[in-house]
Amino acid sequence: MAGIHKIADINPTIDNLCVRIRVIRLWTLPSYGNSPLPYSIEMVWLDEDGGKIHASVKKAFVSRFVNLLEEGISYQIRYFGVGLNTGYFKTTHHEYVVNLNQRTDVHRLPESSSIPRYGFKFVSFDTLNAPGYDCTYLVDVVGYLAGIGNEKTLEKDDKSTKYTVIELEIDDGKIMECALFGNYAHELNAFLGSGNKDGAVVVLQFVRVKLFNVFDKEAKQVLGKSCVEILDPLLLKGDLSDTPTLLLNLIDKTFLFIVEVQISDNPHFSPSYKVKKMTDNVDLINKFKEAHPIQIDVDYTGGLLPISKTSSIIEGEKVKGAKVFVQKIIFFCLFSQN
Repeated sequence: MAGIHKIADINPTIDNLCVRIRVIRLWTLPSYGNSPLPYSIEMVWLDEDGGKIHASVKKAFVSRFVNLLEEGISYQIRYFGVGLNTGYFKTTHHEYVVNLNQRTDVHRLPESSSIPRYGFKFVSFDTLNAPGYDCTYLVDVVGYLAGIGNEKTLEKDDKSTKYTVIELEIDDGKIMECALFGNYAHELNAFLGSGNKDGAVVVLQFVRVKLFNVFDKEAKQVLGKSCVEILDPLLLKGDLSDTPTLLLNLIDKTFLFIVEVQISDNPHFSPSYKVKKMTDNVDLINKFKEAHPIQIDVDYTGGLLPISKTSSIIEGEKVKGAKVFVQKIIFFCLFSQN
């Protein structure tokens, strides 16, 4: 329709922008002091083409919009500012964000709007776990409810917040752990109290991801604790940006891994391997080192800790018409910098 812009086309060079959107998510940031009004109103907009963009109402204009905008409702909105999408986390992949101001005009649309209610865009486990994945973007995930931890309390800034850690089974048996805080934890507990949890599917939208690439089986074998137990101290502090202290116990330890690698037309191995076996048995490691002289190559350039690693390859049986696999034995060691 003439005069109506798509979210995907929003940029600072267009004058008199006008969009038809649904507010699929709305929340407020609290003010400091005793102000009854929030510091800002934050939203995610969605249009009928599936485009999404983050929108904000800053403190100076909150009083004008606080009772005008509502989550789940569709609007026609025109005359707003556009800025770059920067910050510690991002709700959308759009290059820009929208800022409402005194000139902005808001008109509520009929409920029969053709704009979807949620606009889910689910992300797979493998995508989240891929090397270099940018965790500053919030994501949507869906999975079967596979496990539930006990409700716990986070104490921060003289305030108490309840949280519960759940396990979701996604992508054919892969487990993702999710921490639900505040009202989300209460909603989960209310649902569980209804007794209808068998086969329950959980959908989470705009989730913040923190990856440590440690899995329960390996965590218990190497560190003696599950992933939930490793992350608990960070949850209690309310800061998942730190490195779990227990991982520092890996310094100066040596491991052998046998991993399975699929060889395709690409001559290079994938940076991600399926672990078949692992061990920290000193006698076995020494025998391997005797049979395969190792040149230590320590990498201090990136990552959590300096790493030394070497590997040797054992050819698998080649079968005509079938995929070819090899087993790659990796010698892996973490060193302290002292």
